[in-house]
Amino acid sequence: MKTKNLALTAMFTALTMVLGPLVIVLPFTPIPITLALIPIYLCGALLPKKNAFSALIVYLLLGCAGLPIFSQFRGGLGVLFGPTGGFLLAYPVMAFAIALLLEKLPQQRLYSLVIAFVTGLIICYAFGCLMFMAVAHADLAKALTLTVIPFIPLDLAKVAFAAVAALALKKALYHAKLLPLT
Repeated sequence: MKTKNLALTAMFTALTMVLGPLVIVLPFTPIPITLALIPIYLCGALLPKKNAFSALIVYLLLGCAGLPIFSQFRGGLGVLFGPTGGFLLAYPVMAFAIALLLEKLPQQRLYSLVIAFVTGLIICYAFGCLMFMAVAHADLAKALTLTVIPFIPLDLAKVAFAAVAALALKKALYHAKLLPLT
């Protein structure tokens, strides 16, 4: 792995560590609103798929080792087996899928980023909802009501923000000679 790629991979791990614990707790669900999706989208958009996946695996490993970097400043392996564990486990898969899709879609297009990010969001919802169903012994309707439906509007706003930010960051990183312009 080239030094530039390693540095960018570490940067996205760090960015996720900073934004991951910051949440808004909702009274009707154990799933909080988090900003962690934004660095995951950006990671998938700006890094090769292997590096994007690695950045989020490192994030999960550090959190499982006990660093308080998961939502609400929690850490430890037990968090992965709780109601939010599925969302966390989805992060590396999301980043990989986003990077893979962006290899196939026209580059430097806002719609390509939106398609890739919405696909990543669907992966996040699927992992999170399924884990919640298993942990809370909830049926699909209840799980969707508590883990997906209330979050859709704000999550789509995060998709839009991250898509615009990714275009700007890609251009800035190209000018800094940290990324090739594709």
